[in-house]
Amino acid sequence: MTFEEETMFASCPTCPGFVPPGASACPHCGAQIEAAEPQQKAGRSLTETLGKVGAAAGLMVTLMACYGSPGDFADDGFIGCQSDLDCPSGTVCDEFGSCNTPEQCFNGTDDDFDGLTDSADDDCEAFETVCDDGYDDDGDGLVDCHDPNCTGSVACLEDCGNGIDDDADGLVDCADTNSCSACPATETECGNFFDDDQDGLTDCDDDDCTGVCLPPVCGDGLIGEAEECDDGNTVSADGCSAGCLVEKDLFCAEVPVLSLGQNPGDNVAATSAFSSSCVLAGGQEAVYSFTAAADGTLYLSLQADQDMGVYVEAACETDAGELACANAVPGGQLESASVVLTAGQTVYVVADGAGFDAGGPFVLTATFVE
Repeated sequence: MTFEEETMFASCPTCPGFVPPGASACPHCGAQIEAAEPQQKAGRSLTETLGKVGAAAGLMVTLMACYGSPGDFADDGFIGCQSDLDCPSGTVCDEFGSCNTPEQCFNGTDDDFDGLTDSADDDCEAFETVCDDGYDDDGDGLVDCHDPNCTGSVACLEDCGNGIDDDADGLVDCADTNSCSACPATETECGNFFDDDQDGLTDCDDDDCTGVCLPPVCGDGLIGEAEECDDGNTVSADGCSAGCLVEKDLFCAEVPVLSLGQNPGDNVAATSAFSSSCVLAGGQEAVYSFTAAADGTLYLSLQADQDMGVYVEAACETDAGELACANAVPGGQLESASVVLTAGQTVYVVADGAGFDAGGPFVLTATFVE
């Protein structure tokens, strides 16, 4: 079987020369190519056909019209190109003196037809392609944010309050003045339960608050760690004694009733008189009373950003008899407890901070099922 030598090529409508069969577009100009159908020619042997093909190989020179011609592009007496300036727009001068389409390094295509695509092609500089995958993508020994390729990546921006060197420059949070210049240099408030300057020390534990934080004094309106309450005076018989201890009989008579549904609250500046098996003494609490209208189960859930627990006492006393207690998860997660009650039974529900500085808003939700 023999074939016409022209079946080895398909003409490009807008470029001079030929391109290999199977190409859908000229690699230089992008013109769409309609390949010629193979044609048999009787009377020609395989040897003749190969000879024709060999002769037709001369036509391969004209491929360079699309791939990059060895012609005198710059009209300077030199065949081929010596620099990119000698080449038509959109092409570059390769090491063989031909003008070729350059490799585009991020499009998934072998643009220069050398069998290598994108970063696998030596024409492309290696690059850290993903900045938070834990891998050295470009094989330069630098992983993720340690690689300069990742400078400015969202994954490598310094979070100024998480205790992590996010941008891998050896400086954490506010110590990284290049990224966290907005951080205050000192503890700006000494009683907000927040580490304002992100140095790991909060409020009075920070030396910045020396002179501001004084030993607690009963009657100053601020609850110290050794006080159960402080109502701003040293008068007894008002629920908070002259020694800043909770007067339970007066205090318990005034606690709010727990409503079914959501009960938003805040335990900052609250009393610190209760504790339980799951929440130790020292935290500030909010106390509620609840009386069952019928036999049933009281279901409780507590949501707060700070670490808090919820527990149920049989009476308004720490040692009166604990009926339920929940403090199993860290702050920001839901604590849940339940207790079976009989009709007319009154209990006291306590939302308590798990530590002296665990104060802030919370939502205590109650559901009763008969």
